[in-house]
Amino acid sequence: MKTTRRNFLQFGLFLTSDFFLGENKVFASQEKLEQKLKINLPDYSLNLMNFVDGKLKETFSFPVGIGKGYDGRKQTPIGTGFIDEKRKTVVFRYGKDNPELNIHKGDIIKWTNTYDDDDNPTGYKMPYSQMRGLGMQIRTNFSNYYYNDFVIHSTTDEFTIGTPASGGCLRVGIKEMLRLYDLVSPETKQGTLENPIPIKTSYDLVELNNEKVKLHANIYNKKIDPVQELKKKITNKFNPEDFDFNKIQQEFTSANEQFIIAHKQILTLLSKSFPNNFVPSSLKEKLHKTYDISSFLRG
Repeated sequence: MKTTRRNFLQFGLFLTSDFFLGENKVFASQEKLEQKLKINLPDYSLNLMNFVDGKLKETFSFPVGIGKGYDGRKQTPIGTGFIDEKRKTVVFRYGKDNPELNIHKGDIIKWTNTYDDDDNPTGYKMPYSQMRGLGMQIRTNFSNYYYNDFVIHSTTDEFTIGTPASGGCLRVGIKEMLRLYDLVSPETKQGTLENPIPIKTSYDLVELNNEKVKLHANIYNKKIDPVQELKKKITNKFNPEDFDFNKIQQEFTSANEQFIIAHKQILTLLSKSFPNNFVPSSLKEKLHKTYDISSFLRG
């Protein structure tokens, strides 16, 4: 019987590894390149920022999949840390025995059943030669403990990007991960980084950019009041007295009802077996809502 990707997801996942001059950009020798990574988990976004001589020169953005977080389990840690390793080979292994399929714990996953670019079911050999990983250590905001068992890595299940689907790792599409891998610490082809790169994982439910308010689903059920979060951000740029916070409360409450339904639907789909576990983009979009800041003004 053929090994399936969904079998693998059911039995668990072990990652092992062999042990920014991307985009054809060249920095002059006298310029010092520094990098930082920032991931906003509810936005499913990873931003790699390049600083030259202390000034931000460019930002590269990548969509990601994050930890499930249901019932407080399998969350991607929130905090600060660093990227300390580039893994040119990432291997997926079974976490449990499956006698019916002659699978033993520790066996390498050799086949994936997933979906193609047109969202149709497909299957192929695991493309390990194209899969990469970035080892990271994250210290949570509430302790001095560093988590070092979570990785930024390629995934063949690209339909899970933009969803809470992993066991805590950050998933990136194969082509996007190849690009990110080349951009991060470009002088290092693989192995331990001589200069670890700072990384921050945040949980910003409300973002205010270019007079647009983006609200995200509270997938980890944190005790956060998004209205108060928006008020803090407004205060830095606008006069809070100009805003109708009763209207904002009503809008955010309505959006949260949509978020809860969409989140449950996504988790239900992801729990199913292939080929019934596909999550459409239209459903992922229901985890977010965007407003014009002007729509919240009084009058």
